[in-house]
Amino acid sequence: MAVVTEVSVVLRAKLNEFSSGLQRAMAELDNFGKETQKIGDSFADIGDTLSLYVTAPLYSAAVALGAFMTKTADAARDLDAMAQKMGMSTERLQELRYVASQTSTNFERLRFTAVQLNRRLVEGSEEGKELAAVIEGLGIRVKDTTGMFRPMDDLFMDVVLRLSEMEDITLRNDLVMRLFGRAGYEVIPMLNVGAQAIQGMTRRAHELGLVLEEENIKGLTAFAHKIE
Repeated sequence: MAVVTEVSVVLRAKLNEFSSGLQRAMAELDNFGKETQKIGDSFADIGDTLSLYVTAPLYSAAVALGAFMTKTADAARDLDAMAQKMGMSTERLQELRYVASQTSTNFERLRFTAVQLNRRLVEGSEEGKELAAVIEGLGIRVKDTTGMFRPMDDLFMDVVLRLSEMEDITLRNDLVMRLFGRAGYEVIPMLNVGAQAIQGMTRRAHELGLVLEEENIKGLTAFAHKIE
């Protein structure tokens, strides 16, 4: 059992190292693969001499580790693709997902509202201009000093926070419909908790370690593509 314990410690160390240094890990992935193959060959060579009580736990640990890494990489890839469609960073997307989970808000509908708002604003139609005027009417700048649209990371969150501060609920809900369409009703539970609570939940998501940094998501995404 000492052998099992020692190998388990090594596997956990490798996993922690992988999570904290994704960019470096990707650069060394090919070499890691070769070393993993050598380890696998070594286990195969000594398999006949080890008892079932040693080989079974080792095999189970290796399978579990591989499955965990693959699942995490796949989730990161999906998150990265989703963020690109929304015009947001993966960090902001993870924050919004946590806030949605804490306010009984449908995250998929929330995501849809952000995608639609971004699309309608940047397409340059009359509808987009009207939306921009509504947002400007809330005291929120739609474009930066260079005339470019502000990142959705900031713009969408500013809109959400400003709406959540409004005391006139009827007017607020009317603006929600104008900005987000019928899907906007799915955002109302989040708006009801208020701006201070939303900002607090955003910070809490980081404190709980639920928000991976952008570069880590990119590294995991690259890893997911590499093992396909």
